[in-house]
Amino acid sequence: EFVEAEAGSRIEHARFSGCQQGVSLIATSPLIRHSHFEDCDVGVQLLRESNSVLENNHFSNNRLGLKIGMRSAPQVLNNQFLQNTDVAIVVSNNSRGLIEGNLFRDNKMGLSVQRSFEAEVRDNQFINNKTGLYCFQSKNTPLIEANLFQGNEIGLSAYSFSYPALRNNRFIDNRTALRNDQFGSALVEHNLFRNNETAIYN
Repeated sequence: EFVEAEAGSRIEHARFSGCQQGVSLIATSPLIRHSHFEDCDVGVQLLRESNSVLENNHFSNNRLGLKIGMRSAPQVLNNQFLQNTDVAIVVSNNSRGLIEGNLFRDNKMGLSVQRSFEAEVRDNQFINNKTGLYCFQSKNTPLIEANLFQGNEIGLSAYSFSYPALRNNRFIDNRTALRNDQFGSALVEHNLFRNNETAIYN
């Protein structure tokens, strides 16, 4: 647990298993890379104001892989999120940041955006999840660009006053590629929809 610690900490090549929380951060931003978080209730939690870089980590069989909250702005780069039982990444409370180059496979939910998330979700793969990406009251955020959604029950769900921008994504072999519901209305530009049971449900 890091609470308002000085800058410069690093966690590399570590393994956290069977924890209630693997790493918890409050107003501290250590570099976390090449580490494993498995069978935890929460792998990594950014409680508030953490701008950590999380790179090339492996999150598997956790309830929540990564929880981002309260004005945190991490960079989440090239990680693997596999078989997490609730959500691989959940973001809330005016968080920002970048989620790029990650693999989300076989999770109940890949990425859950709870309210405004000023971020780019770019070049990720959402494969065989129950829901790939879920937006709830996210307004005009985030920008969702150049991702692959393949083999999910629902590729992307924009729910309850969520209007994310979807550009240059690929939706392939999903049961429902894009679902807009309860005043959800995504901006959809230059995307590919192929071999989905339903391409767009409004």
